[in-house]
Amino acid sequence: MNTKTRGNIVIPNATSKKIIELLKILSSGPKTKEQIKKGFRAKVMPYNTINAAKILEFVRESADGKLSIKEEFLNITKYSYDHPITIKIFKEQLLKWEVFRKLVHLLKINGGTMQKEKLSDQLEMELNAEWKNSSKTQYVGILINWGNYPKILKTEQNMIKLSPEFIKEEIKLYIPEDIDIVQIMEKNIYDTLCEINLKDIRKKLANSEKELKLNSNNRGKKFQEIIAFYFKFLGFSVRTQDGLKEKNTGLSYQPNSGGGDIGLYIHIPISTNSKVYRGVAIACEVKATENGAPKKALDQVRTFSEQIKKLYPDYKLYKLVISNSIGYEPYYARDKASPDVVHIQYSTLKKIIELQFEKFNNNKKLLSGIDLVKFLDASINECNLETTWEYFEEKTLKNFMRRW
Repeated sequence: MNTKTRGNIVIPNATSKKIIELLKILSSGPKTKEQIKKGFRAKVMPYNTINAAKILEFVRESADGKLSIKEEFLNITKYSYDHPITIKIFKEQLLKWEVFRKLVHLLKINGGTMQKEKLSDQLEMELNAEWKNSSKTQYVGILINWGNYPKILKTEQNMIKLSPEFIKEEIKLYIPEDIDIVQIMEKNIYDTLCEINLKDIRKKLANSEKELKLNSNNRGKKFQEIIAFYFKFLGFSVRTQDGLKEKNTGLSYQPNSGGGDIGLYIHIPISTNSKVYRGVAIACEVKATENGAPKKALDQVRTFSEQIKKLYPDYKLYKLVISNSIGYEPYYARDKASPDVVHIQYSTLKKIIELQFEKFNNNKKLLSGIDLVKFLDASINECNLETTWEYFEEKTLKNFMRRW
């Protein structure tokens, strides 16, 4: 979205709620401004809301003056104002707008926190605008309110802050001096693969899968063993057995009839944009069911993650559910997964490991646990919690190729 940065910049006095309400009015088809006014049951024409929707490029206006919602935003009208998908779409459009991007930039270069008055003055200069003091206060107030809705901004008294939700926790390796941790991980994985016979491993896994289908006894334990075995080939330190350290925290990896808990660890320091962590921990709940990952798996993985947090309080923590199904069941369990429980189908994990074997056989750069962690980050940031192989290809493999 390009905005000419001249003195006549006007920011419409509309709330994010009114903008979303306008999109719902337009969801049934193009409307004249009079029809929009009736839809709002307003006494005056809602020009500010209309102009705000235009600025954020949610709508288009035809030659005859009718407004319509762009096709790519029709999905937003199915959800409530507070739904994660609605918030995500509004956030994306807001961050495309040059004026708001410059506000975010000013906060970033000033350490993420500024006084509202100072932010207003600097934004006026950045935009080369010529605002009256009253207009400047109003315009920046509108921008802040729009930014508060998707939690890009946070207001504390007279201070404006870039919130933790906005600063994406983009994983990058914590590298002391000249040590390349990616290469260290890759070498460890390479050594592991060199010590096994892949043909025998594939045969063993195929037999385990057959046994899983034919024998309902110890089904959960068998599925847990298979999943744990796979993750070792991505360089994770994998835990399925209890140790002495776990006794004092209540942490347990013991399986049950339907599945089990797996602790996946990278005991290497990493840093994000905002913090240095002493490692990564993934609380992984596995379910052998093919009829949808049950709702209770969400409660179980959250409880499991809290237990891990007690043992590793300084680790970056993720929550993961793996099952034979394509996602959560019943349908409303999907909302319960928000905002941070990712589901990966067992068939997707198999393809990832087969790809790893293929890379090894062809002497190519290997995938590592860091690649999976970045994939989980992307899934959480984009509210795509029921992942697919195609999504993994898009978010991980393309970035992997660019990295090398």
